[in-house]
Amino acid sequence: MGNRVTGIAFAASPTSAPFATFDNTVGLGSTTLPLPVVSTLSVVGVNGAFLAADGAGIGSPDGVDRTPPTIVANASPAANANGWNNTSVTVSYTCTDAGSGVDASASDLADDVLTVSGTATGTCVDKAGNTASASYPALIDTAAPTVTYTGNAGTYGVLNNVAISCTASDSLSGIDSSTCAGANGPAWSFGAGEHTLSAQATDKAGNVGSGSTTFTVAVRAADLGALTTQFVQGSDRYRTAGPVARLVVSAVVAVATTAILEAAHAATPAARAALLRVYGQTVQALVAGQWVTSSQAATLTALANNV
Repeated sequence: MGNRVTGIAFAASPTSAPFATFDNTVGLGSTTLPLPVVSTLSVVGVNGAFLAADGAGIGSPDGVDRTPPTIVANASPAANANGWNNTSVTVSYTCTDAGSGVDASASDLADDVLTVSGTATGTCVDKAGNTASASYPALIDTAAPTVTYTGNAGTYGVLNNVAISCTASDSLSGIDSSTCAGANGPAWSFGAGEHTLSAQATDKAGNVGSGSTTFTVAVRAADLGALTTQFVQGSDRYRTAGPVARLVVSAVVAVATTAILEAAHAATPAARAALLRVYGQTVQALVAGQWVTSSQAATLTALANNV
């Protein structure tokens, strides 16, 4: 009777020629039952090597490519310092693989064009089936900010108060910088005639918006007479004067200046010029008496030319 085999051992697959065909995972033999379990052959891997169920290469120096490819997303144009774009963004992908090589047919590497904020994603697959992806989140704002003026009454008398506000707003990226400024103060301080306020605003994406508004300061004789009186009553000289002096100077200034200015408004050009000179002389007399300042006198005289 021949000898009976009671055990069998398999060594681990070598990593250089000659290559073994099978292994038993643990690389150990046995002389007792049950016999060692031989790894189950699975799919064919790189370079024709079989892959066992445990993932190890069989019959190859483990030439299996288990490293994912490298993929990079590139955006054009690049975002600005605030992280925003104000045009559409084209995202392209660069993929490389040093092992089995890129499987172009299985990869998704076509350019993506984003016209609004969103995320573009590309996928790269190598010939061993390893996958990698890259994403680019784009912030896109193509709308210019708005500059809005509110509170403009349009036309103001010299005794009115101007209170115009300016607001810059942007609903997407937000305001980065603005020259927005309102106008606040007594109408006479802006001078007679038309005045235009304008401003620009830039959002964080680099879009620029602008806005403007116009108002007019109109000069009436009665209003300028009242303003002259108002300046007098605000002086230190007036505050330290007695009650009678206050009453007299207020009445004389109000009546005299108003009468002169109203006459100038209705007069011929030559007569108008003469009456305005009289008004100017009256104002200078008030300066000399310290009832008004030189600056106030210059304002009154300039306004009088527009009665």
